[in-house]
Amino acid sequence: MTLAVTGPNVVEQLAGRIDERIEVIDLGLAVSSGLQAVLERVSSEYIFRRIERGARQALAASDHPFDIAHLNRPVFARSVSRFARKTVAGAWFYPPGLRARVSATWSHNDGSAIRRSMMLVRNVERLYGDVVGYRLCDGVVAPTQTLVGRLRESGLDAYVCPPPGHVVAAPDGPVEAREDGAPPRLLVVCGDLLHPRKNVAAAVAAAAAVAAKRGGAVLTLVGRNGERFAESAAGRADGLDLMLTGPLPAADVHALMRATRCSSRASMRNGGTQEPRARSAARPSSPCPCTRSRTSSPEGSA
Repeated sequence: MTLAVTGPNVVEQLAGRIDERIEVIDLGLAVSSGLQAVLERVSSEYIFRRIERGARQALAASDHPFDIAHLNRPVFARSVSRFARKTVAGAWFYPPGLRARVSATWSHNDGSAIRRSMMLVRNVERLYGDVVGYRLCDGVVAPTQTLVGRLRESGLDAYVCPPPGHVVAAPDGPVEAREDGAPPRLLVVCGDLLHPRKNVAAAVAAAAAVAAKRGGAVLTLVGRNGERFAESAAGRADGLDLMLTGPLPAADVHALMRATRCSSRASMRNGGTQEPRARSAARPSSPCPCTRSRTSSPEGSA
């Protein structure tokens, strides 16, 4: 097996963490800086083409053709498919149509019109790259049967492949019971609570709706920028007792899952690794989609 990575910094991170039988190919892409970093913030297509150039050069010198090439983004099929007999891409969610993508991107991003326009350009480029890439692939693998069904409805050869969930063992003992009359405890986990694509504010609004019906609720927010997020979402947190933890180790997050009524994974991905982790903690989990599209809806909600 051969694993192609973007640059030497990734190679260092993988050292000692993967099977020594896996050959790692360095695409030779240095960490972006200066004008290049600015261009990457403005254009997804610029990033794609930069990676594709590195892939073509590195794979041309490798022992190809490969039997199967698995891509983490379907857009890379444009350059990688020539080096493999079969090309498969992973699909976390199927991108909605152009009109839905434009509407959702504009409405779910804060800031000035210039900033929103930049995000819009990046998202439309990603949409186009994904759609083109899917059509160039021989197959698509997705983490849930629901997503596979939607991909097949679009004429794609899709297969279900649940993601591996590496779960830290939970502490011994039963799941903590909620006292009668006590407010429900809810949990939101996100790397960066202010990330514009995560739409954490919608999860807070949903928790506030629960609080309105239950006479209050405790909402724990795990992630960076908690205080700044709490200030920006103050108007949507009526009836909530907010608890900010900052970033936490995985074991602590799992412990919080076991002590809450429901957790929300702040992601537009349909499925993902947090679902089996939440189930291992004996608690329901629901995604908080970032786009107003039925293709981002969860298979089940708590």
